[in-house]
Amino acid sequence: MKTITLIVAFFQTLGLVTAHYNFPTIIYDNVTYGHWQFVRKWFTTPNFINDGDDLSPVQASVEVGPNIPKNQLYDIAMRCNVNAAYANETLTVKPGTDLGFQVHSNPPTIYHPGPLMAYMAKVPAGKTAENWDGDGKVWFKIYEDFPTNWTIYTNEGDAPDGTRIDMSYPIWPNQDAHEVHFRIPPTTPNGEYLFRVEHLALHAAYSGNTGAQFFISCAQIRVIGELAKPFARPGPLVEFPGAYNFSDPIISAKIYTPAAEKEKQPWVTRTPGPPVWRGGWV
Repeated sequence: MKTITLIVAFFQTLGLVTAHYNFPTIIYDNVTYGHWQFVRKWFTTPNFINDGDDLSPVQASVEVGPNIPKNQLYDIAMRCNVNAAYANETLTVKPGTDLGFQVHSNPPTIYHPGPLMAYMAKVPAGKTAENWDGDGKVWFKIYEDFPTNWTIYTNEGDAPDGTRIDMSYPIWPNQDAHEVHFRIPPTTPNGEYLFRVEHLALHAAYSGNTGAQFFISCAQIRVIGELAKPFARPGPLVEFPGAYNFSDPIISAKIYTPAAEKEKQPWVTRTPGPPVWRGGWV
């Protein structure tokens, strides 16, 4: 495993491989739309405004100086990422249909282990998806995934007595995906929404200076269709920032665990935030 890590690190220094990624491109009704079309473009530094894409994650904590962490878990960036600018267009979709996003990186895949989630937030009266910031307890989860497999390896000294022990790390179904797809809940009420796609990378979640990494993009959509139920009540509703906190064991998880305990970990059966709305009345 050390050899693989060193090879990846070498190519990263050459600019050939990056472990970071984003979701700037929508796929709907067999059409792949333009880069950042309907999706709010974000950037952490000014050079990304008109020149290229920012692939930096929002981090649960980042080191901004010697032993000085900056906590982004409660930052506005947790909503639609850093400096996310309103898109000029809103995509019309039907309830019950598939909305996809292409992964952008080099190579264009989800590189890190962790759950994939999706949220929606209904635009209030008097606003549109092109001028609403998504503030308040308005977000409901429509998708989450869980590990479907584990990689088992043996490490020297991982056991309490310093001996060799079988270790494991989980593999989520989104690992190495080039595209991610979500179903708009069939009973979603008609209206305009923000659609938030999020990949939570847990490879360094246990580290105080790096922590969990959140790869987030927000799209602007308009739901119109006969399947929509005007009296459906999506929920539970949460706000960003605020939906996640460090008391959640997943946010600070160490996903490399003894193999014998792999299915006892919290990320096997749940993700951060609320449960998924299944399309009923709340």
